[in-house]
Amino acid sequence: MSRCQRYDFKLLPSKVLADHLARILGNEKIAFEPDAVRLVAREAAGSVRDGLSLLDQVVAYAGDETLTRDKVAEVLGVADRRLLYQLADKVLARDVAETLRHLADAIDRGVDLMQMARGFLGFLHDLEILAAVPDAEDLLDATAEEIAETKALAGKAGKGLATSLFDRWARAVEDAARSQTPRLLLEMGLVDLCNAEPLLPLGDLLDRLEKLEVRLGGAGTLPARPAAPEPRPRGAPPARQSVPAPAVATLPATAPPLPPDSDIAEVWRRVRESFGHRPAMAAALDHAEVGGWEGGAVTLQFSQKFALDQTARFKPEVERALTQITGTATRVELRMSTGKVLPLLRSEVGREAEAAQLDQHQRETEAREHPMIRKAQELFGVAPKEIKTP
Repeated sequence: MSRCQRYDFKLLPSKVLADHLARILGNEKIAFEPDAVRLVAREAAGSVRDGLSLLDQVVAYAGDETLTRDKVAEVLGVADRRLLYQLADKVLARDVAETLRHLADAIDRGVDLMQMARGFLGFLHDLEILAAVPDAEDLLDATAEEIAETKALAGKAGKGLATSLFDRWARAVEDAARSQTPRLLLEMGLVDLCNAEPLLPLGDLLDRLEKLEVRLGGAGTLPARPAAPEPRPRGAPPARQSVPAPAVATLPATAPPLPPDSDIAEVWRRVRESFGHRPAMAAALDHAEVGGWEGGAVTLQFSQKFALDQTARFKPEVERALTQITGTATRVELRMSTGKVLPLLRSEVGREAEAAQLDQHQRETEAREHPMIRKAQELFGVAPKEIKTP
């Protein structure tokens, strides 16, 4: 080891490599534009050897003429930052037709499709960085003029939309790299970008979901949370309660009779909450449907055998909880659901799944009616085959 020397070779920053290439061109008395050298340095990705090789190709092509950014882009078949800026500008304007024309024009000029796709991903990265941290110029490999232009686009996009654009295009580039028809995927990826909506914080999404549930609930399409029973004077006979909507509204004639002087939903809610400190029991009861309730007997039915077996292990405890809450000795019967008779009370899991399905259907409907989706349909003469919601 005493006779060994260790050298750690690292890739150079683009600015350092550009300065090195500029010195070489100056020594060789070759006229050049600074933007041309910066573009070569970016394509070399920090490798001095690759940078010199690319520079040699460009000099051989240009001959005695000045090296310009356009010549470098033409020789290397790359997308310069001006092209990427214009493409992003069309995307933010939500102009699908002009965005696709811009892509086609670049390909017709000889720009490598996948190289441009990766370059555009890097541009969207810069866009997102500046949307999140406006004074992050030192984090980007760009000139002051380029950063100012990118900042203007970042202000137009905002952080939420910039993040959405980067994520969507990253998936499109990854899929196109594995496809036999990358251009088709990238074109559809650009259409997707033109229709992209900003990613909202979780709190904002929850607020929107609550408003949607209120709107759907007012239309009678979502099950409402049962109201607490009205207080009654001491000694007064208990008032007969009813099963909360939508169970009564859809209860078939073959369903078992309702228990007198009881609110099934409220009683069963209190039973489930009594096991809240025991997650395994609470989870099993969330899968239970109240199939019958008569004469001190409650029938619980399950669509999953595992949940039934779990409940069977602590059935005596459920019976004690029912007895204590109702004031009447109550026994519990367990069975698998046949699906032929509607239960008195849906399971908690079933109600949540139904609400989620209704919400997804509503969101898909809103997506299909979105002006940008309809505009894309008119432009391409096709209808969306599938709509995915987060």
